[in-house]
Amino acid sequence: MVDNKIFEYLNEKGNLMIDDYESEIVSYGVLKRETQIWDKIKDITPTFVDAIEKAITYKTFIGLDF
Repeated sequence: MVDNKIFEYLNEKGNLMIDDYESEIVSYGVLKRETQIWDKIKDITPTFVDAIEKAITYKTFIGLDF
């Protein structure tokens, strides 16, 4: 499980509304701009961070669907 604070941080920094009831797109711009957080959470959520790093590499986005 990913700590809710990560999603709260992305919501605040990316002007998003990630929650349990809808889909959300985290754009390349938000992913690229918030790179400092990915190092902090790498040990907690390696799969999520791997997906984020790939999205940055390929200049795409992360789609979240709960």
